[in-house]
Amino acid sequence: MPLRVLLNGKEGSIGEMPPLGQSLSDEQLAQVLTYVRGSFGNTASPIHPPLVKEFRQLYAYRKKPWTDAELEKPAR
Repeated sequence: MPLRVLLNGKEGSIGEMPPLGQSLSDEQLAQVLTYVRGSFGNTASPIHPPLVKEFRQLYAYRKKPWTDAELEKPAR
């Protein structure tokens, strides 16, 4: 899920994406993800701040970026 990547970053074959979501509030992060999910031909449902807060708390222990293998597993 993009929310996990924005909160904790992602490492991959071409480099590492930093955890950009740490500098945004729950509301701001929800707005960014909702924009992306509704743009470029996408029609996904919006992300709400309580979900961002839940994921932020759920993965607060995480100190390293996600890998592709980890992201293939379902969230939670």
